[in-house]
Amino acid sequence: MNEKNIEMINEYNEIYTELLKNTTLFKRGVFSHYHAEGISQDLKNKGFFDANHEIALDGFDKSIKTSDDFNILISKERDKIFEDPKLQTKFNKINKELGKKYLTNFRTIIEKH
Repeated sequence: MNEKNIEMINEYNEIYTELLKNTTLFKRGVFSHYHAEGISQDLKNKGFFDANHEIALDGFDKSIKTSDDFNILISKERDKIFEDPKLQTKFNKINKELGKKYLTNFRTIIEKH
C-alpha cells in the first residue's frame, strides 16, 4: 500500500473515531452497529419484546419496548456516523483508490482499532 493510501486511511480513521465518540450506543472495539443489529435480530427471533420485556440502554432516557424501536435507534446512531459527509467523502476516495474487495476488511480493521 502506498503512502497516499495510508494517509487517506488515517484521515478516514480520525473522522470515524471522532464520530464514534459522539454516539451513545456504539463503543469502538467493543460494541458496533453489527453487534447491535445482531442482538436486535436475536431478541426479535426469541420473542423478547413479545414477552413484554424492555431494554434500558446507558445514555438513553427512554427504554426500548419493541423490535422496531430498537432498529430505529440503531439506524439513527449508525447514520450519525456513516452518513457524515466528511466521512463519506474520505470513504469514496478510498473506495476509488483501493477497490471494493478491500472495503469489508477495511471496515473491520477500523472498528477494532
